[in-house]
Amino acid sequence: MGAKLSESKLKELIFLNDLTLLITNYFIEIGETDLEVMFEDINKAFKNGWIAGFREGLNDLILDALELPTDQLTELNRRLKERFGKDLFDMNKKLEKKIQAIIKRKKVRND
Repeated sequence: MGAKLSESKLKELIFLNDLTLLITNYFIEIGETDLEVMFEDINKAFKNGWIAGFREGLNDLILDALELPTDQLTELNRRLKERFGKDLFDMNKKLEKKIQAIIKRKKVRND
């Protein structure tokens, strides 16, 4: 491991790695072959302890996954919930902020 990480940061790095690999593998399973090159980047980021890079990449993956057809999104969410206790909706910070803003103003302004 490149960077010297505290125990909590190492746990976060392992979690982010496992989560990223599960989502990436699912994309490949459903035929998104252009993501296969990501494995090299994931391994490099893990070996070097690049937590910020993992967070950024994971956020991109989550946004891409939220655009999946409903049946594929449901299956991915089921796998995530089973493995990590959270699904994509729980992990999407931007979506959570939008939901909280709607709750605060007590109305939806657009679709």
